[in-house]
Amino acid sequence: MNDVALALRRLGSGPLTVETPGGVEHELELTGTCHNGHAFYAEAVDRSADGVQYRLSAPVSEESGRIEVERRRARDPEWTALGPVVAARTDS
Repeated sequence: MNDVALALRRLGSGPLTVETPGGVEHELELTGTCHNGHAFYAEAVDRSADGVQYRLSAPVSEESGRIEVERRRARDPEWTALGPVVAARTDS
């Protein structure tokens, strides 16, 4: 697991900002994390928009350690891939 995944796992829940390619920042509220031996997963919601969910995931086998970000807007059944986490910071 890479440094970002470890930091998210330690945080567990709370305010978080992640940056995806192109310098786009997403202000999130991390609601939970899970590491099951095969992959790292985290769930979050948008801090400023109701009903917008995020999930972050990284397979343990992924050599680059990239954490991919996906978003689902309210009333949308499909997840949209936003790309890998470029940077992350806790906002506590």
